[in-house]
Amino acid sequence: MKSPPPSRSRPNWLHRLIQDATGALAKDLAQIENIMRDEIFHSTLDWQTKEQLADAARQAFARLNDDRELYDLDQAGRMAIFNKIRAESALRDHYTPANRAAVLAAEAIYQSARANLLVRLDETKPN
Repeated sequence: MKSPPPSRSRPNWLHRLIQDATGALAKDLAQIENIMRDEIFHSTLDWQTKEQLADAARQAFARLNDDRELYDLDQAGRMAIFNKIRAESALRDHYTPANRAAVLAAEAIYQSARANLLVRLDETKPN
């Protein structure tokens, strides 16, 4: 018998470390983790010491707070593309008008999120 998946309401060890190092709210932990992976280490996080991870968490939290709007727009785009992929998968499994409409709606949300991010990025470009 398979064991049930872990509860999402309980933070994993990395999120606990991030929260201890930064005092960040639970809603920010995943974004901080992504910034650590993508911008601080440009890598996985499995080879760093606890001290390096805590320092990176503080750096990532500062970056998030310095440019929260851009990170939130980026996250919205990531979620939109994820939802679009899920809708496309459901359409492949069951070609129905409802699933087709869901794909079109997900595409529109993705395009809107992408456009909002690109506009904001253009606004922040140095002259």
